[in-house]
Amino acid sequence: MALKYLNKVRLMKYTARGENPYNLRKKLDSLLSEIEGGGLTRPSIIEKWLTGQSSSTDSLTLVKGYIDQKRLVRKNSTTLGLLMDIAKLTFTPDILVQVLIVNNTLIRWLLELKKAGNITCIYLSGNMDKMTFSLLANIHRDVFSIFDGTYMSFEDSLLKPKREFYDRMSSKLNFNPFKTCFIEENQSDANVLSSYGFAVVLNKFTG
Repeated sequence: MALKYLNKVRLMKYTARGENPYNLRKKLDSLLSEIEGGGLTRPSIIEKWLTGQSSSTDSLTLVKGYIDQKRLVRKNSTTLGLLMDIAKLTFTPDILVQVLIVNNTLIRWLLELKKAGNITCIYLSGNMDKMTFSLLANIHRDVFSIFDGTYMSFEDSLLKPKREFYDRMSSKLNFNPFKTCFIEENQSDANVLSSYGFAVVLNKFTG
């Protein structure tokens, strides 16, 4: 996602050193963990943002200040410059919504199953901050119209894959989680769901 917003010259300098976007993301997570420590599955600063405990603006300001301090010692660091680019993308909803891509193949499959009577309801849940979620719901009204309900991390300051997240979600959306199939893109989250006894399909649909 971040590649669209990285300065091409700086990206070329970075990739020439044998790095890749995945390594860059790991470096950013490591840097963010230095600021406020680690959380359940990701840096604490990310989790606070996703659960509504801190705003995107406050989070980005904190990260920028930390990186600026490091730049006093590493003035010409390409890595720090790229990490700042990724941080800006991560904590700026107006930019983030432009690079998040709708999985149309998965949407079509779900609609076909519902039309055939194989499923009765389609819900959307996950970890996302309130502002990004609101922007996406406005931009992709056609997609959001297919959901019978939504439940996101910012609503009750709970993160998946915590059991409390799924318990609260099923209560608010009024469905039996043990008669529901969860579609999950993340293998580790899918493993947690399976350990709770939930039925899980690992999403392999693309596009």
